Amino acid sequence: MNAEEQFFFGRELLVAPVVEEGAHTKRVYLPKREWILFDNFNTRFNGGRWIDLPVILETIPLFEKAGSKIPMMPVMQHIHERDNYTIILRVFPKQNSVAAFTLYEDDGTTNNYKRGIASTTSFEYATIAGAITFKISSRKSEGFKPEIRNYLIDSCADEAESRDLKRE
Repeated sequence: MNAEEQFFFGRELLVAPVVEEGAHTKRVYLPKREWILFDNFNTRFNGGRWIDLPVILETIPLFEKAGSKIPMMPVMQHIHERDNYTIILRVFPKQNSVAAFTLYEDDGTTNNYKRGIASTTSFEYATIAGAITFKISSRKSEGFKPEIRNYLIDSCADEAESRDLKRE
């Protein structure tokens, strides 16, 4: 069996859409590492194997690699529907690890990004000996200054910690 009906979206998301009408399960290959079902922090799988996931046709199984981070924003009908919106930072920490990432923003409407007109904000989170820290660095602007942002940290750290205690 091969994994032709699934794909990576970036390095941290694995998408396995259901393409067979009437399917009740989806066979998914999870590469080595730990994978978390995106819609349920408590559903975790060790990779390097095939799994059978209960599904319906409307299901789009989405897995996030443990240790990853996904910046998200609210659904909007068009760019700039709302100027000041909360950035949701979904983090899936691995115990005893440090991860960093940079959020890139531009005006979303012009080609100014080609000339480097944008802004970046750096983030770092760590889970060391059960303690979780999250650091947001000052925004660096190269000619573009987005609205002041609020950040919501959506983390499965509690579930990850309690699961790790039960591991082999």
